[in-house]
Amino acid sequence: EIPLTYLKPPSLLEVKEFNPDTQVPFMWECVKYWKKNASNPDFKHANTSWVSMILSEDDGYLQDIAGYGNEQGRMIYTAVKRRLASIINEDNEVWVNHYMPTIANIIRGVKKGKWFVIDVSNISESTTKIITSLVNYKLFSEYKRDAINNREAWEQYKPAGVLIEEAHNYLSTEETKRGNIVAKIAKEGRKFKVFTIIVEQDPSGIDDRILKQIQIGRAHV
Repeated sequence: EIPLTYLKPPSLLEVKEFNPDTQVPFMWECVKYWKKNASNPDFKHANTSWVSMILSEDDGYLQDIAGYGNEQGRMIYTAVKRRLASIINEDNEVWVNHYMPTIANIIRGVKKGKWFVIDVSNISESTTKIITSLVNYKLFSEYKRDAINNREAWEQYKPAGVLIEEAHNYLSTEETKRGNIVAKIAKEGRKFKVFTIIVEQDPSGIDDRILKQIQIGRAHV
């Protein structure tokens, strides 16, 4: 189970097209609005998430978000709501509104040298990509942050290895242009003790810029 509060627009952009000029700014405005009001017990969506707020039947908050209380704003809201619903409803049992320490526990264990296998065999490709993005973003962010701001603690961290199967789903030329976190780790992670292990039957599906930065081993079965 993954809290919906972990979701941010960049993760959603990896699996669904959102208009960068209208829909993406609207999502960020909803993130800010929800965070601003989440601690208010009178706020109707205080115990949910910005995603649940958009997916709910209540759209009264649009009046409080500058520029979205008019007809055009509602059209943007409706389009975003439809796209979010298609993502979340694919694996509705995965997403929860209450806090679950799943990702935090994984990062804590990795720092101590543990390996984790995330079984995604029973969830959709879209949800798989989002979870992959969330875990790797959190992992890379914490290693990078502490390498810069808390060097003593970072030096105690064990190196982190991110193993990605069917790597073309994350490291194709098209995917790397989107700036997904797996591509970022492949290019920058070594500086912060975060390494990428990719498994792919046909390396031609991997962006050339990524291939130039990795050592390639071949196994024939």
